[in-house]
Amino acid sequence: MGFALESKSWLLGRVLLRKEIYLSVFQYVLFLLLYITIDGILNSMFSVSSEFYPYRDYSYILEFIGIVVILCILPTIRNHIKSTLKLSVLKGASTYIWLFLSLIMLFICREFIFFLDFLFDEHFLALYEFGQRDETPVYLISVILFVPIYEEIIYRGIIQHGLTKRLGSLMGIILSSLLFGVIHGDYLVFGFIMGVAFGVVYHCKKSLFVSILLHILWNIIASF
Repeated sequence: MGFALESKSWLLGRVLLRKEIYLSVFQYVLFLLLYITIDGILNSMFSVSSEFYPYRDYSYILEFIGIVVILCILPTIRNHIKSTLKLSVLKGASTYIWLFLSLIMLFICREFIFFLDFLFDEHFLALYEFGQRDETPVYLISVILFVPIYEEIIYRGIIQHGLTKRLGSLMGIILSSLLFGVIHGDYLVFGFIMGVAFGVVYHCKKSLFVSILLHILWNIIASF
C-alpha cells in the first residue's frame, strides 16, 4: 500500500515537473515572439517613408515599455531576469576590473576596425559622415539608458542563457553575439565583438546587472 502511494506521488511529481518545464519553455518562446512583433511594428511605424520618421528617437522608449509590459505578463521570465541581476557583485573589486578592461578592449577594437574601414572601404567615410547627426536629448537618453537595459535582457538574459543551457557557455556566447551583431546592421563585426564582451562579462560575473552597466558605460563613450 505504501509503495503504491509512493509510486503515485512520484508519477504526479514527474507530471507536474514536466508541465512546469513546458510552461517555462512556452513563456520563453512567447517572449521572443512578442519582442520580434513589437520590434517589427516599431520599425515599420518609424521607417524613412513614414510620417512618424521625425519622431524615430521615441521608438527606443516605446520598445523599452513593450519589454517591460511583456515581463509583467510572463512571470517565469520576470522571475528569471530578477534572479540574474545579482547586485551583490558590485561589492567586489574584480567587477570594476572586468568593466575597465572590457571598455579598453572595446575602444581598441572599435578604433582598429574603423581604421581598416577608412583604409579599404571608399564608401565608408561617406556612410560614416551621413550617419553623424546632432543627437537629441531623447536619443541620447534612449541609447545610453533604455537600449542597454532591454538589449541585455533579450540577448544575454534570454538568448545567451537559453543557448548556454543547451549548447554550453562558448556556443551560447558566440551565437548570441552573432545575433547581436546582425541587429547592428552596418557594424556587424563590431556588434559581434560588443556581444562577446557583454556576454563574457555576464557569464563570468553571473550578473545581468554588470553586463547592463558595461553596455551603458560603452554607449556613453560611443555617444560623445
